[in-house]
Amino acid sequence: MNKAKEAQSRREERDSREFLASMPLLEPDAIRKALAALSEQRVQDTLLAESGDFAVHISAFANSKAEHNDATVADVIKLSGGKLEEVIAELVAIGFLEKTGATYKIPMLYRSGLKIIQGKAFGQQGDASDA
Repeated sequence: MNKAKEAQSRREERDSREFLASMPLLEPDAIRKALAALSEQRVQDTLLAESGDFAVHISAFANSKAEHNDATVADVIKLSGGKLEEVIAELVAIGFLEKTGATYKIPMLYRSGLKIIQGKAFGQQGDASDA
């Protein structure tokens, strides 16, 4: 809320508006900007700062899609076998990946901060794709 209030204040400084009781105090754009700023902050000051040796694996997901399967996770972090399973388990444990059936999703909180876009990183058959 503080970040949304700050974003709204900056907007009001540039282009003030007349307050009407029927208008929201915080416009949707201020909330979107606040969520993006919070995501960037949490990625840097919490996720990467506290993940130790796993920060490199988390950073590898930057500029990718939000949903992955075992094959696309392996492709992103360049591991296989037992080491892959170990890293996936730790990324789930620290809250970077959420297990959803046979796939993993990156929580909304971290997406903007890592420039991760909505969608699946694998094709309809479940294999890795470049799309």
